[in-house]
Amino acid sequence: MVFLTVLPIVGIGGLGKTTLAQTVFDDEEITKHFETKIWVCVSNEFDIKLVMKVILEEKAEARSEELQKKVREKLSGKRYLIILDDVWNENVEAWNQLRSILDCGSNGAFVLTTTRKRNVAEIMGTIQHFELSSLSQDDCWLLFEECAKPKLPNFINIGKEISRKCMGVPLVTNVLGSQLRFNCDEKEWCRIRDSEIWEISQNENLILSILRLSYYDLSYHLRRCFVFCAIFPKDAEIEKVRLIQLWMAHGLIPIVKNQEVEDIGNTIWNELCRRSFFQDDKFDQSGNEICKMHDLMHDLSKSVMKDECYTLDVNNSSDGLKRDIRHLTVRVNEFVKTSVLSLKKIGGLQSLMCNGIDVEGNVTMKICLSVLKELPVLRVLELRCIEVNEDHHLTFQILFNIIFRKHHISRSYMGHLKHLRYLDISYNYLIILPDSICDLLNLQTLKLNGCFMLESLPRNTKDLISLRHLYLEDCFGLKYMPRGTRQLKHLKTLSLFVIGNKKRDCQLDELKELDIGGSLELKNLGRVSDASMERGISMAKKTSINELELEWRSDDEDESKSTRDEKIGEALEVSTVGLKKLKMIGYKGVNLPKWVNNVNTIASSSVDNEMIVLFPLLEELYIVRMKNLRELVSPSCWSIGAFPNLCMLLISDCTKLGALPPHLKSLKYVNVAGKCSDEFVRG
Repeated sequence: MVFLTVLPIVGIGGLGKTTLAQTVFDDEEITKHFETKIWVCVSNEFDIKLVMKVILEEKAEARSEELQKKVREKLSGKRYLIILDDVWNENVEAWNQLRSILDCGSNGAFVLTTTRKRNVAEIMGTIQHFELSSLSQDDCWLLFEECAKPKLPNFINIGKEISRKCMGVPLVTNVLGSQLRFNCDEKEWCRIRDSEIWEISQNENLILSILRLSYYDLSYHLRRCFVFCAIFPKDAEIEKVRLIQLWMAHGLIPIVKNQEVEDIGNTIWNELCRRSFFQDDKFDQSGNEICKMHDLMHDLSKSVMKDECYTLDVNNSSDGLKRDIRHLTVRVNEFVKTSVLSLKKIGGLQSLMCNGIDVEGNVTMKICLSVLKELPVLRVLELRCIEVNEDHHLTFQILFNIIFRKHHISRSYMGHLKHLRYLDISYNYLIILPDSICDLLNLQTLKLNGCFMLESLPRNTKDLISLRHLYLEDCFGLKYMPRGTRQLKHLKTLSLFVIGNKKRDCQLDELKELDIGGSLELKNLGRVSDASMERGISMAKKTSINELELEWRSDDEDESKSTRDEKIGEALEVSTVGLKKLKMIGYKGVNLPKWVNNVNTIASSSVDNEMIVLFPLLEELYIVRMKNLRELVSPSCWSIGAFPNLCMLLISDCTKLGALPPHLKSLKYVNVAGKCSDEFVRG
């Protein structure tokens, strides 16, 4: 008989239960031992259906019976490890139900769970639970010393007294040490040491009180930005760029002369990470910087925000909706009329985020059609379609046709959203966006990622005078850009620019004066007009672009275009110094543009402290359907060094391409597809 082993880790908040579990989860020997590893954040609500969906990595809705069947198929006969993090459930029947679903693995299948409650450990554990002890006074001082870095004897003595009061809780020690690290005022150190909060009983109330003390040590704008994060669910991965744009939308970032608001937001993010209000700061697989908040930090932000944040889901009914709510997340499978009526009572709603909506699309349909016009101060609206069900997408198309149809209805809906600054309608079956969306004169961020049927943007897009970020990733159907893009003076992000074939369409020279950065795809470069080149299409000043895709054409086999492609390529004058990813597709030229061979001076550990290289930061290079190309870089440039950080190279259908530059020391992954020359294959 095979029994599932369950080991609970028990301890008060802030001791490092999740950190310990994460260390186990990431261990190389553990990875080799188990066939499958799965991490599930359970948190306050023990929702078996959600746990199963995380195990299956599914977002689409499904019946519980169907999910159970899929879970058993995935885990059956396997030696797996599942981490159930932050469990609060004391319902024995609920746990028995989940265990019966999971109890299908082979000998050695293992569940590791973390909890603050010993009663939960006794319910779940099949072996003796592991109780995580607090740090010793010596270890607590070592951690505090590492965070605070006191130098003078007085500060060291005061620091030791503070560390002794930290109850051996790493989170408290870390936060207080980080708070005092750059504080050279001895009185402030004494104030922390002598605070009345230490008189509170030795429990988690004390920990929250200590964290609150550090919270009030933050500047006003840091406090506002931190507590806003209560809108995210516990253990959520928070994406930096998105968070900064949400802060911007709500006016939480102070204005500083001669500084971009995004840069100030980045400074705030870094400061909150430094002070341990954010943790696990890292980059995800897509290259986005993310972080998490510790459960206690989340509790702190919620306690400050009080009733201003609310999540409407299967565990929280519309009865909890109050007039004080300012930020609402809708995550439900059904949304009845009474809920819509309740929403209408929230006159001051500023954020409405509808993610993970139901398959039928009823939630968003009812909210939008009945509520949007009742929310005049709305600043953030997310209507992301993240399901894969075709009927769902069709429902969204009908929805947006109703909301944005070019008649009086569209004006009445959009006209009421004068304060909207952030609009995300990604992953929807949209074909067009109407001109009425251009009434949103305060709009800063517009996200249309994954709207692959979208054919055009409104002709009056130029009227969005506050627009700073326009996301069009995977908008494969977009045929052209509307004229007047140059008038979007504040634009910082433009992920896709499509050159049309009509005179009335926007040409590439309109980007010349825009200070855009990040990721940019230029599509249909073969359509750049002579007049546009005369006006100038140089990208030499766009040093903030780190990912660039240049696509000339995909189906035009006219070899006479070779010289013209070279002429357009030369005129681009791309700055390569900051590029980390470069794609070139469909270029018919024999020689690459001269800017490819432009050398860059970068810092070095050599005697003269600098060296000259080609593409100093480039990590990924894609060369596709460039059938006339003979060499990537001139052999005369090989001696000075090229691609020192290139780790991924993809070459496809480059039939005349010769050998690669030598000494690509960082190269780890090479993919050669389609027809390539014998010289290249031998090289």
